[in-house]
Amino acid sequence: MRTTEDVRRDLVWTREQLARRLRRIRDDAAHRLAPLSPDAADRAQETENDEVLERLGQTTTTMIHQYQHAIDRIDTGQYGTCEACGLPIEQERLEVVPQATECVECARDLSRRRTH
Repeated sequence: MRTTEDVRRDLVWTREQLARRLRRIRDDAAHRLAPLSPDAADRAQETENDEVLERLGQTTTTMIHQYQHAIDRIDTGQYGTCEACGLPIEQERLEVVPQATECVECARDLSRRRTH
């Protein structure tokens, strides 16, 4: 059985890996400050690449915040408790999604509300 400290260590490690990824994404995006190619096809590809980097950066930033939030919840003794209903988050869920802040049922409800 994994201890809370084991989970925290893994969350910190993953957050650090995500931060490294974000730095690489930002470095790649910074290199794109050069003028666009005069060729229309090349410009289109460069623009598409910039958009992909932007989306990757946004997704990675969101993930970093999720992992930091989980670390903060461990530090305050709230880890493993659903933020929505206050019940324990299923251990199986935490093993698969260690940064989870909602139990399965509340996560489903939230997902349904987002899609409607």
